[in-house]
Amino acid sequence: MFYPLKLAKKLISKAIKSKRHRMLVVILAAKLLLSFLTVIIISYLAINAQNADAAYGINPEIKQVKTADSSAVYYLDHARGLKKAYVSARAFLVYGNKWSDIKIISAAELNDWPEARLVKSPDSQAVYYISNGQKALIESEQQF
Repeated sequence: MFYPLKLAKKLISKAIKSKRHRMLVVILAAKLLLSFLTVIIISYLAINAQNADAAYGINPEIKQVKTADSSAVYYLDHARGLKKAYVSARAFLVYGNKWSDIKIISAAELNDWPEARLVKSPDSQAVYYISNGQKALIESEQQF
């Protein structure tokens, strides 16, 4: 049995016998259990983050990519696992990117990434739908 759980069980059994420190022991047992669950959750999240990077097979530091046979440049959003096509050279440069930052990857690697269809500027409330390299303003929920 996991030591903190064994310790909690032992403390609770003693508290039941002496009732004097029962609340304190119950709180301690709850804290031990919470610590145990926190370790499990953090371990799970770390393993999933490693698996997400491995699934796409691209170094998380690589952000701007294109294929050798296309002029389209994509931003790889590693946190969300999405690729976002830049709609123009100007859009690429507005974000402070450099042409030298673009890495050439295979079409198969690029196709592994699902494409983001909705984009929003941090400076505006406007949301756009991207289709065939063109952006269209979504004016209302009903239009979407």
